[in-house]
Amino acid sequence: MSPKIVLCSAFINNDYTFSKYYHKLPTLGIGYIAAVLEKHGHRNVSIIDRTLHASESDALLADILAMKPDVVGFYSVSENYKFVVEMFRRIKEARPEVITVLGGPHVYGLPEASLKPDCIDLGVNGEGELSMLKLVESNFDSKLFPTIPGLIYRTDGRIKANPIALIHELDEIPFPARHLYPPLNRYRPSIISYKKLPATGMLTSRGCNSRCTFCHSGKGEFGLRFHSPEYVIEEIKHLQKDFGVREFFIFDDTFVANKPRAMKICEEMIRNNLNISWSCNAKVTYLSEDLLKLMRRSGCWLLQVGVESGNQKILNTMKKGITLEQVRLACEAAYRLGFHIKTFFIIGNAGETVDTLNDTIRFMASLPVHYSSINLMTPLPGTELWDHVEEYGTFDKEKIEEINYLSDKPTFIPYGLTEEILLKKFREAYLKFYLNPRTILRNLKVLKNYEDLHRFTRASFLLSKVLFSKMTA
Repeated sequence: MSPKIVLCSAFINNDYTFSKYYHKLPTLGIGYIAAVLEKHGHRNVSIIDRTLHASESDALLADILAMKPDVVGFYSVSENYKFVVEMFRRIKEARPEVITVLGGPHVYGLPEASLKPDCIDLGVNGEGELSMLKLVESNFDSKLFPTIPGLIYRTDGRIKANPIALIHELDEIPFPARHLYPPLNRYRPSIISYKKLPATGMLTSRGCNSRCTFCHSGKGEFGLRFHSPEYVIEEIKHLQKDFGVREFFIFDDTFVANKPRAMKICEEMIRNNLNISWSCNAKVTYLSEDLLKLMRRSGCWLLQVGVESGNQKILNTMKKGITLEQVRLACEAAYRLGFHIKTFFIIGNAGETVDTLNDTIRFMASLPVHYSSINLMTPLPGTELWDHVEEYGTFDKEKIEEINYLSDKPTFIPYGLTEEILLKKFREAYLKFYLNPRTILRNLKVLKNYEDLHRFTRASFLLSKVLFSKMTA
């Protein structure tokens, strides 16, 4: 008989301004695990995927225990790790026989350390679909633990970590078990990143071939692997037919990294007359004019472009692999072809000075784009920056609950700068970008209907919170 398995993703809604208004879309990792288990006949699987206030932790615990699980798995980023540990501790107090399993980016960043609390039985480092399947089908036999990719476990009083788990043939993995999630109307797309509802996210590839020092993919351990165009098209049809989805966001680090594949997907969207809106992340080095034109024809309306800095020396230190000229040319081409464009910038990078911050603010305001997301640099466990952070500034690695890239409180202070300077430049960047008359005019030009106006008003309210009020409670 299959064990009862509960897979959880739970985030605490903290007081950061951006966290309060940031999007919440289904956490797909646990959905893929559930789908693989179901495909192999293990159908006693449930999903809990929610954002909650700290005061609601008792209700979450009650929901988990009410399912009388044999196994509870939690997805964890560093920010919510301590919360997850506390949930596991309380689950064990109520039902000591429950097997607890931890996965997610925090486990990748700190594999052995993440398993130190004795309320966590097992960890999975990497992509856990096949690892969880092997665990379940082995009935959690400890003799087989050394053979399971990515597994972190205890043996002879020590914590042992197997090599990272990766899925190499992505098309063999079924679509996420979306039927186990809450209805889509319980989720919240980002204010300015959708045109139609229902909207959701999807993955068409895993990994990244860039080497950015601040990103988990930067060390190259994940490689870059793709779903076939046929798989992607079938998943889009599945989203439309079974969930009424009218828009989707591609979560890939960079959807356009394989140009022939990206063009084939766009051509198939057009050929199948899917009539769906979509958006994606894109690295500027891959954005050619012929690809952009095809993306527009297939329904892509928003490009999200990671720039990070307006100073070339800082970009080189980050190993971003782009030039400022490439950013400008790509944004100009996309704008000319009618895309909405959102850039991402980071304040307080390694090697940052007041002069480089000023370069970033000027460059950001000079680009022909509609939106810019500006964040404070937050070193993440498992990245090159985390490993060498002491060379570049001050940062307390013990305060993992503050490791949140949506934070409006600096956690990493580059040498030569202060928290006050970073916050001043953070606000200045938003002010000079969004109150730039050219930015305002670009956004007014794209207002087509009441829904556009409503989103614009909500986004303006959020901007006012950033610029004119205390940002943390």
